[in-house]
Amino acid sequence: MVLPTVKNIAKLCDGDKAALLEALQDWGLILREGGYPCPKRGTQLKLRPEDDRVDSWIWICSGYVQARKQKRQRCRTRVSFRTGTFFERTNELRTSHLSLFQILGFVDLWVSGMPLNFISRELEISKRVAVDWASFCREVVLNAMFDLKTKLGGPGDPVTGAHTNSIEGSWRGAKAVTGPAGRKKAHIPGNLAKYMFFKRWQELRLDRTTEFFRLAGQLYNPLTEHPPDDRDNEEQEEEEVEEDQHA
Repeated sequence: MVLPTVKNIAKLCDGDKAALLEALQDWGLILREGGYPCPKRGTQLKLRPEDDRVDSWIWICSGYVQARKQKRQRCRTRVSFRTGTFFERTNELRTSHLSLFQILGFVDLWVSGMPLNFISRELEISKRVAVDWASFCREVVLNAMFDLKTKLGGPGDPVTGAHTNSIEGSWRGAKAVTGPAGRKKAHIPGNLAKYMFFKRWQELRLDRTTEFFRLAGQLYNPLTEHPPDDRDNEEQEEEEVEEDQHA
């Protein structure tokens, strides 16, 4: 499996689209064919290339429908490549113009602890977009803690699996790498979850970006009826970017 670094992501996005699709499926962000039923017919959707689309693919149903006293015809139901996935959030954040490279690259730089000013310059996105996506990424790790019941520590707390002392110690560590803007009450849960997840992945020697994508793929799955709640939806302060802090 290809490691999702910015360098590798850039090569995939600029190169063979089939290799990019395989990588997205390996990372758990896109379903594989044979596991995505048509919402109308129940037959399996198939991915088909479409060069005029920003993502180059679309899901199409190749099953047949037959109305009463009419000839049998192909269903032709079409589902957007991003529908129900981690990438669909671009619509809610009004950032549907972002390419797959910008989204994937943002995640890799964000989990690497790069400041938002640096990320916005490298990916050529606005500071506002960088702030919004940092909030969304915190939402992913926070929802993983609650919805997926992912344990962050040892036995103790029934939700996080961490003792109170461990949580307090983790928050002290989180404050050391989080700017003042990130310590606002509304941002504390997301920043704490981010720090604890990253610490856990480091202890297990797991690749942060790969693990983040794995969680995002589980949380934002087209087969899931309801997406996870937005637990980190408080409006971010511009000072997060102005101070060039880690978010």
